Amino acid sequence: MADPLDAVLHLSHLLGQEARLVQPGGGNTSIRVTLAGDGGEPVEALPVKGSGTDLRTIGPEGFTRLSLARLAPLRHAESMSDAEMMRFMAGCMLAEGPAPSVETPLHSLLPHHVIAHTHDVATMSLTNVRDATAERLVGELFEGGIVYVPYVRPAFPLDQEP
Repeated sequence: MADPLDAVLHLSHLLGQEARLVQPGGGNTSIRVTLAGDGGEPVEALPVKGSGTDLRTIGPEGFTRLSLARLAPLRHAESMSDAEMMRFMAGCMLAEGPAPSVETPLHSLLPHHVIAHTHDVATMSLTNVRDATAERLVGELFEGGIVYVPYVRPAFPLDQEP
């Protein structure tokens, strides 16, 4: 069976090559998988594009592999500084790799198997307006087929939205 990360790598490269979809180095992709833990036991994991990597050129080593079980307490955390969040996520890593991006917890909290988010010009033209207008426009255009997350400062406040 093929490595499920291969499909996310392919998706990442396709997104990263399209400048209208992704600013250089921007955007994020992730997939939920089962990996072997330190003792060989199965661990539910989230490989997610690491901070400082580029969707155009990312390889398997550019994904940070985190334990979904260890990330789960973020759902109930009331506050956390950016530094605290980064230390917390470092403790969730299953192997050496790039630092997790500030958007990683949001990927872990959304219930989808694969997530690809971009900062594309078309979406920004719909969403860089007053929140009520943006949410209405997105709802009308996509008929509930996508998740709308109102803008908040990246890092911990963003991760509290789902």
